[in-house]
Amino acid sequence: MIIHAAALVLFTIGIGNDVTILDVMSSFRIAGLLALLLLFNGILLAENWMQGTLVSVNVTTTQVTPKKVAHHYRCVVSDGSLLYTVEYEQPVKIAIHDPVKFVIKKDRLTLVDADGKKRSAQIETRERVTQ
Repeated sequence: MIIHAAALVLFTIGIGNDVTILDVMSSFRIAGLLALLLLFNGILLAENWMQGTLVSVNVTTTQVTPKKVAHHYRCVVSDGSLLYTVEYEQPVKIAIHDPVKFVIKKDRLTLVDADGKKRSAQIETRERVTQ
């Protein structure tokens, strides 16, 4: 069955009726190498998700126009050793003091809120937790 599928793939890319078992085996080797490259690429680019706590959320309101206001949600997330402060334009769907799953890439913090959506924002401050 797999050989038939490989032969069909080779036929559709233009090799035609001159398909030999060596052509099929060669295509399997190429497909295997591509699969390995994709696997290693996924491993190298894998995100290092951490478990933390949403420590606080402060809401600030700004008057944009006489009839329009803008809300900003300043969130503090802790991983136990550092406090990360980020600001979102939409509220996060996580209760304060609840666990939160997040990842840090360069200067951005991405968290997963209660409905499974990833929310990313620039890290404004990093503070060492004092005990």
